[in-house]
Amino acid sequence: GKEVVQAVQRALVEGDQKCPLVVTTQSHHRREFLLTLVQQREASAVTGVSCVGQEVTDLQAAVRTAQQQAADAAAALRLATAPVCILDRHCAVTDWNTAMAAATSWDRDNR
Repeated sequence: GKEVVQAVQRALVEGDQKCPLVVTTQSHHRREFLLTLVQQREASAVTGVSCVGQEVTDLQAAVRTAQQQAADAAAALRLATAPVCILDRHCAVTDWNTAMAAATSWDRDNR
């Protein structure tokens, strides 16, 4: 309804080509969509907008779960009493806890 139109208008004014949209179904389930917005033009005048929606409900739920797991892992890293470091895929150290900082004299704040 009105909220959808306002969200699309706001996105277009801000120059966005994507617009997140959350709707509640008649059965009270939350659904998340990502709208791709394409302006329809005649000469230089905007005559309309085409919206193509992709449902991203499950994807967004998975992203939120992964973010929470990452936050939990970061908290565990900070609280661990044993020296722990995190390596990236190239085996470069990207993070370490205070126990590792104490053991190596590498201060986390001076990376």
